[in-house]
Amino acid sequence: MDTIGVRRNIGRGIRWLALLVVSTVIGSGCGRESSGIPAEQAAAWRKALEADRAAKDREFAADAMSPMAGAARMTLAAPGGGLRVAAGAVAPTAPPKTDDPLVFSLADGQWRWESRAPGGWAEVARSPIPPGPLSEGIRFRLERFTLAAYPGADGLTLIVFDPARRERREFRRLLYFPPDRAFAVPARLERLPDPETVIMLTSRNLEKRFVRYARLHFTVDGTACALAAFKSAADASDDRTLFVPFTDVTTGAETYPAGRFLDLDEPAGEIVVLDFNRAYNPLCNYSPAYNCPIPPAENRLPVAIRAGELTYPH
Repeated sequence: MDTIGVRRNIGRGIRWLALLVVSTVIGSGCGRESSGIPAEQAAAWRKALEADRAAKDREFAADAMSPMAGAARMTLAAPGGGLRVAAGAVAPTAPPKTDDPLVFSLADGQWRWESRAPGGWAEVARSPIPPGPLSEGIRFRLERFTLAAYPGADGLTLIVFDPARRERREFRRLLYFPPDRAFAVPARLERLPDPETVIMLTSRNLEKRFVRYARLHFTVDGTACALAAFKSAADASDDRTLFVPFTDVTTGAETYPAGRFLDLDEPAGEIVVLDFNRAYNPLCNYSPAYNCPIPPAENRLPVAIRAGELTYPH
């Protein structure tokens, strides 16, 4: 899945949920309501949830590519261009200059990078690498800035991360509703016989393609609900992660106005725990540098989901 606007939230806690034995029998979406977390496992569930939240806070505070450090977004059109620091910010040059610290070029369908002056380099796992083709896992450095590069049909998109950005310097922790086992609901997964590719609009009025793969049927506060679950259009056949973007009654009041996301491991059978305590915000809540899918109208819930992440204030 395109990670420019979606940060996968599957971690130790989500894997742990997959090991739970769901003790409730699910009907067609309007059966007897029950938590998907058995009472005897509540303490372990809460501990894993709080540990994952603390780990995410540490990542947001310390990582050079923390969403809180997302300072700018730019696109280099083919055949490419250069980057340099000017007036305290990363600035593109086109065509590239002979003394640009970073230069990106497209030839024979392959983007490549090089450095023509001190101050620009690339690294993988914090180890410098020589100039060459773009590949997954490369971080580009330009003086104090870190950059991520995403090749696309319209050029090379670059996200610029600045450790001096105010939101990064002032970050302490993300905000959440208190853990509530009632919002970890058992759901019946209905795999669609003919998954279809659909288009979601994004926060930048662009389009992202997903495969509508399944529907999740569950109840909240006695109300029958359903959500569509999607997979990445690029690798739907191999992708075992279900992407569930949604809005609810709290959207725009207590939670992020554009909606929230859930990630689920696809179960082998038909039963899955839909834990809204793990609902997370699009990266656009933290920085305008991202391009985030907007939950479709079919995933508007008629109930208040007071679980998971709250809007991050700026």
